[in-house]
Amino acid sequence: LGLDHEVFYQVATASSGDSWPLRTWYPFPGVVDTSPANKDFQATFTADLALKDIGLALAAAEETGTPLQVGSLVRDMLNHVVEAGHGGRDTSVITKIVDGSLTEGN
Repeated sequence: LGLDHEVFYQVATASSGDSWPLRTWYPFPGVVDTSPANKDFQATFTADLALKDIGLALAAAEETGTPLQVGSLVRDMLNHVVEAGHGGRDTSVITKIVDGSLTEGN
């Protein structure tokens, strides 16, 4: 929506949006030193592994009748990441779907 990434980070970390993942893996380069986005999404936890884990969670949810609609959306997005050839990159590369920059091999 055009909000500066640094401004969003400052607002989120000063509110109920604050969290360890936000402070560690903020998905845009130049804001948080430890973010994989600063290193072309070199994996700390790969999209392949995240896809496997969300698949296990969805299977367990199905067995217990627990609805996980958002989990299905995440699975679909991770499938897109993997099919585009980025399964070995950090799972936070999923943000490239949102900004429209995830392409085959990029």
